[in-house]
Amino acid sequence: MRYGAIPVVHAVGGLRDTVLDPGDEELARGRGTGLRFDAATPAFLLRALERAVALYRNPKAWATLVRAAMTRDSSWTASAQLYVQLYRSLLPSPTR
Repeated sequence: MRYGAIPVVHAVGGLRDTVLDPGDEELARGRGTGLRFDAATPAFLLRALERAVALYRNPKAWATLVRAAMTRDSSWTASAQLYVQLYRSLLPSPTR
């Protein structure tokens, strides 16, 4: 994604967390970084590829999607900060 390649991925493991696919309308508005499909079947892959082609044919939507993907921080540093926030939220709050 850092180099502008838009992923089309099977939504498993880390790919589910890394590639944000909020749906076609939101992708066109730049609220996503790629396309995911749930079932590892030819039909689901084909649908995801058709969605990618449709977005690609809309230059404004595609540029917005590419920009969002390229600016997404998927580094371990960013992930670690999110985990620290999560763990801190689980700690009991100090009483005074």
